[in-house]
Amino acid sequence: MIQQLASGQVVAARYELARPLGMRPDAKAWLARDTGSGREVVLRWREGAADAGHRLVAEVRHPALLAPLATFESGGAVVDVFEYLKGGEIGQLRGRPWPLAARRLLPVAEALARVHEAGFVHGDVKAANVLLDDDGLARLADFGSVRMIGEHLPAAGSPYSTSPERREGAPAAPADDIYAFGVMLYELVSGHPPFYPDPAQGRVADTVPATLTGQPVPPAALRALVSNCLARNPVERPASMREIHVELERCLQTARDLPDATPATSWVPRPPTDAAPIRPQWQRATQAAPSAGELRSEGFRRGLLVGGALLAAAAFVFTFFALPGLVASRQPAPTSLPPPVTTQAPEPAAPGANLAQLAEQKRLAEERRLALAPRLQHLEQSDAAQWAAAEMVRVRADLAAGDAALEERAFAAALERFAAVDTGLAALERRLPQVVQERLAVAQAAFAAGRSTEAVAAFGAVLAADPANVAARRGLERSRVLDAVLQETARGARAEQSGDTGAALAAYRRALQLDPATEAARAGVARLQARASGDAFAGAIAQAQSALAVRDYVTARAAYDRANRIRPGAPEVAEGLQQVQRATETRTLAATLERAAAAERAERWTEALGLHREALKADPTLRMAQEGVERTEPRAMLDAELQSFLDRPDRFFSAAGRDVARNVTERAAAVPAPGPRLTSQLARMRESLAQAETPIRVVLASDNATEVQIYRVGKLGLFQHRDLELMPGRYTVVGTRQGYRDVRKELNVLPGAPPPELVVRCEEPI
Repeated sequence: MIQQLASGQVVAARYELARPLGMRPDAKAWLARDTGSGREVVLRWREGAADAGHRLVAEVRHPALLAPLATFESGGAVVDVFEYLKGGEIGQLRGRPWPLAARRLLPVAEALARVHEAGFVHGDVKAANVLLDDDGLARLADFGSVRMIGEHLPAAGSPYSTSPERREGAPAAPADDIYAFGVMLYELVSGHPPFYPDPAQGRVADTVPATLTGQPVPPAALRALVSNCLARNPVERPASMREIHVELERCLQTARDLPDATPATSWVPRPPTDAAPIRPQWQRATQAAPSAGELRSEGFRRGLLVGGALLAAAAFVFTFFALPGLVASRQPAPTSLPPPVTTQAPEPAAPGANLAQLAEQKRLAEERRLALAPRLQHLEQSDAAQWAAAEMVRVRADLAAGDAALEERAFAAALERFAAVDTGLAALERRLPQVVQERLAVAQAAFAAGRSTEAVAAFGAVLAADPANVAARRGLERSRVLDAVLQETARGARAEQSGDTGAALAAYRRALQLDPATEAARAGVARLQARASGDAFAGAIAQAQSALAVRDYVTARAAYDRANRIRPGAPEVAEGLQQVQRATETRTLAATLERAAAAERAERWTEALGLHREALKADPTLRMAQEGVERTEPRAMLDAELQSFLDRPDRFFSAAGRDVARNVTERAAAVPAPGPRLTSQLARMRESLAQAETPIRVVLASDNATEVQIYRVGKLGLFQHRDLELMPGRYTVVGTRQGYRDVRKELNVLPGAPPPELVVRCEEPI
């Protein structure tokens, strides 16, 4: 039997009840706060062991199924803990655009398909059982009606969503959920369920619901889908929820451009019937036609405009063609002539030549010339005069010819020459990486052979072609110290052969200081360090084993850690660390159990429960910890319930709170051999209950003209003075008087002393 619950009550020493999620005080679902994590959760009580619904959520994993976060027993009932979804029920989308409802129900359809494929039937698909999370994802909840396919479902349910065959007692089948899904889709799109407001119409044979309507008008495919889902004969419904899911997606593909949310109704006000119609207002102008003098004046103005345009064209031709020749003829002749350039002489511009075409050629030639300059400069900086001398001479000649043609205003010839330059530069740019690689290979070969002078010159040639080449720059640096590095490496090899480890290490390290990439020196250092580390490793293992023998686990772990740094992953290190871990855990478990026992003796039950659980986490087979959890868990829950009342005395002031307090007190009184803490808690609970059930005298004063009423007590009428007895608690006293502003006062009646006289008068006229 489910115990009586009240706000503020702590369940399972962790969940503080806030309010019931229902209209009745004995609701089986409560909003609560998880004191462990601080988040809001929903607790749902049920009687009996795990039912088909809990087998369902254990077997079917889908994000649209609202599975419990935890499950525990409390007061002879099973309590499931669920995530609290603040988005509310999907029913709030009723009457919104149909694409929004269809899109939200897609994951629900997929989840129901998975449920049916696993052999289950949900049995209570409706808008109230589909909740929205913070991201708008629909989650199917309430698995209390889940049955295996073929089992019998209770006939009771939503009068709209219960399928006809289920009302007649047929066994559970996926067709039941398909019918209910169609009802829910109909309700969300149209704004009301089918056969609303009289669901009994759906039980009459040959009665079909009204055609699906909505905003915007649902497509024919959606109307047909809903109609098929609501077929009275289950054989005529869609074969599976998979088929419904596919059809919903197809309907949504036709509505990609529709808005996701619009007002539930689209109402446009009509103009009043007596309003005058809108009539066209355009009329032909009544101005008189222009006179002959006005026409002559207008013709004169137009002639001036045409003449101005012709003069501007003549000035343009003179500026671009005649003026340059006149200026050139007046300049003094140069003392020396440049080498002749063969260009195509420009043809004289015939009258009416295409000036726009010449201007465009000039612009293109100048732009192309401007783009060639940085490319040529880059190749010159890449030593192209050395590795492509002939090609560079040809490129410079073409560039000079193009510049000359541009100077002579032979724009077409200049474009032709600049195109040749572009082709030549592109060929050299493609060849440059190959030149760099060839020079780099020569330099690296000289370095590998120990020819430092040749290597320095070769790496310099690479940098001449590619100044940013990192490999060449690093090779040049290494080549400059190559002779000294070879000398130190040879000195280290001789010392190593003679057994002088210190001198060999010093020589190898000097070589690495000159060139850290010297492979021979690095290999020599690694060889010598490995030889030294073997001795250090053996010493660390010996020290660890000696410390382990005398149970000095701190020293043993430090020695094994040192050995692991010398030789990571060595099997003897892993085995030794496991021995230290097991010994340390045994000692830690013993200390944890001792602390738990001390907490039990001091009646700190929540602390004791946590310590026993900590020991179980380290060793799930530890019997002492298992027995400790079984012993301390009910005491911790009882202690939390008692303390929740003692910390909040106002909980005694309601009838429901006192009922829960009496229940907790009776269970606490049945505990054998109570300790000092429980004895004190029992005494305080009994005292608080007695005080909360003892009436207290209250005195009210009025003016014999104000109607006085106490909420939850009743109307007191008119009086001058009134004595009455009230149970402890908080009351609201209201005074009303015709023509005066109402007064509202709070009256706190607490045990211990009566409150002062409360005056209730309406004295402020309206």
